Amino acid sequence: MKCVKILNLLNFTMIIIPSKSEKTQSTLIDSLRILAWKQHKSNLKVTGPAAYSAYDEFDAEWRKHEIHLMSLAEVQAYIAELGYEEAELLDNRSRYYELKAQLNRNSAA
Repeated sequence: MKCVKILNLLNFTMIIIPSKSEKTQSTLIDSLRILAWKQHKSNLKVTGPAAYSAYDEFDAEWRKHEIHLMSLAEVQAYIAELGYEEAELLDNRSRYYELKAQLNRNSAA
């Protein structure tokens, strides 16, 4: 950690290449975040611009969630406990980002 602090003081950033398992874990956690965010919006019945302000509240709670302390195996077990398949969550994540990219392209045009 000292190296990180020294490098940051010198305005350098470290390049971090995640392992395959770290990348998988991160992607699965993001998939669950998207699932939870959609449910949160539905519970609050917010859409459009109102959802932006609702996300701040959601994000604060999401950052506290126990999932961030879990290993890949624990995340995978958690997903199974919820009754989901990894492929299902990853497909949902892909569709979410495709839709988001499409909306961004349409608003830029």
